[in-house]
Amino acid sequence: MDAGNLLFDKDNIAPGEIELRQETAWLIIDIYNDLKYQAYNVGGRDFALGLDFIKELQSKASFPFISANVIDSVTGKPVFEPYKILKMGNKKVGVIGITSAWNEKYRDIPIADPISSLEKYLPTVRKNANYIIVLAALNASDENKLSAIKEKIDFILLAGSYRYSRSLEIQGDRYIARCGTIGKYIGVIKAEIDQTKKPLQDISNINTQLTYSDNRLRSFKLNAGDKSIDEFYADKPNQLKIIRDLENTNKELSRKKSQIQNPLDYELIGLDESIEDNPAIRKKLDDFQRRMSAKGFKITPAGD
Repeated sequence: MDAGNLLFDKDNIAPGEIELRQETAWLIIDIYNDLKYQAYNVGGRDFALGLDFIKELQSKASFPFISANVIDSVTGKPVFEPYKILKMGNKKVGVIGITSAWNEKYRDIPIADPISSLEKYLPTVRKNANYIIVLAALNASDENKLSAIKEKIDFILLAGSYRYSRSLEIQGDRYIARCGTIGKYIGVIKAEIDQTKKPLQDISNINTQLTYSDNRLRSFKLNAGDKSIDEFYADKPNQLKIIRDLENTNKELSRKKSQIQNPLDYELIGLDESIEDNPAIRKKLDDFQRRMSAKGFKITPAGD
């Protein structure tokens, strides 16, 4: 899923850049098709080349474009589906999209108040889904208003800010995740739901602590080489105490983790050279670079 403001990194596109920006947007949709995305919230900045261009992109997408508050100026109804009900395992997940109005230039594309639009659809989605995800491309002012919504929301995935979070933010009974705006990170939320009537419980902090202690223990064992921990650190009581404390911490954290029902984990993955390229997608990126460079556009190689 994508929370919005996907297609362009700025509102005002110079005439000489239009072809490059159009081709880049087509490439993004093509790759999202390959990645089997399930929903894309149309953000206010995505209208930098107009509504008609967004509709052209939508016609080629194999995933739904959604927005509860981008309104048709003639009919007064949403231009896109306001929400989508998705089947995930044996659960139904309702996904709603909202956006802020980012630029005065796009006032010919009516964007209704995102908060009131969200409140309008939440009751209907709640009746038809076990969980609700809100995809929200919001400025700081609109984001601050989310806390006033009383209807239950399970997850809010935020776009529109450079901020990113390495763990889930908890606001009442809802979880908030953000990945920033520069395409450097992707966020992965995993949930194992055994008891539908019981709340989800975040274990990402426990997993972070386990990873830290595991890495430290691995470092101590690496230093010991072929010797046992007790043998190598026999004359280093302070370091041996640290090792025992880490082992006890691991046991206690693992015990707590094993007792949690409906565990929920969040991981922020940095898209760097450690992530292996998909050959088919890499080929598309390389072909795009060569094609645009041949037309005189300066392209930074994908992955640099």
